[in-house]
Amino acid sequence: VMENMAQAIQRVEPRLKWEGTCDLVVDARKVSGNSLRCRRDWLLYHGTLLLEMDLNLLDRFLLHPPREPEYRQKRPHTDFVANLALPADAIAAELSRVWKVAAGTPPLPHDRIARLVGERYTNPAWNYER
Repeated sequence: VMENMAQAIQRVEPRLKWEGTCDLVVDARKVSGNSLRCRRDWLLYHGTLLLEMDLNLLDRFLLHPPREPEYRQKRPHTDFVANLALPADAIAAELSRVWKVAAGTPPLPHDRIARLVGERYTNPAWNYER
């Protein structure tokens, strides 16, 4: 997964490197974090690509992690993380090419996403019940 992600983004951002366990970085600043959770019958892989994130929110809402990759060098979030300075459509095109997304792939279900955001993901009771 990481090799495909790096390959896609390097076509539009050649300075991109894979650092740590699962970070993609440009100029020693993290632009993508990824995670894998494996169980006996399933796995969940998820990641981020920062494009237009308000990076000031990171230090406001996130604690400094207890473990960090060596390349972080104890930097606060605002000095460690950056947005990819690329248009989203260029990244999407490269990701589609690398992942061989077929033409005619159904569009995102925006109505369902909005409903789930309202019912679950912005609901503190749902987020903190685990």
